[in-house]
Amino acid sequence: MRELKYHEKKLLKKVNFVQWKSDSTLHEAQVLRRYHVTNRDDYRHYSKLVGYVTKLANMLKKLPPTDDYRIETTKALLRKLYLSGLIDSEKSLLKAQGLTVSAFCRRRLPVVMVRLRMSENLKEASNFIETGQI
Repeated sequence: MRELKYHEKKLLKKVNFVQWKSDSTLHEAQVLRRYHVTNRDDYRHYSKLVGYVTKLANMLKKLPPTDDYRIETTKALLRKLYLSGLIDSEKSLLKAQGLTVSAFCRRRLPVVMVRLRMSENLKEASNFIETGQI
């Protein structure tokens, strides 16, 4: 076998051949690009949080609707998600089940800066934050 060229070695560093089929890299890349998230670990952390919330919501749905524990826990979960700005109302457990990684990304400081018109685009806002100006 011949020795790999420089660009071939570089490409092999980026591809994980063990899990390449199970990676949702297309959607992940779209979200990372849209919200200008530079650290891929942040996306994975948000994804884990979404998984935990979805799992908790599914477990709560299995309990009987009149159960006191289900009512209290559902109210607490929906209240926390609403106050964090991740869902728009506290009315239904379906909101918690429909939580996405994009909801977490929309709460990041660069996106908030663009919404408040403190900067023109996400790249500029991220640059301000990374350089320590904000």
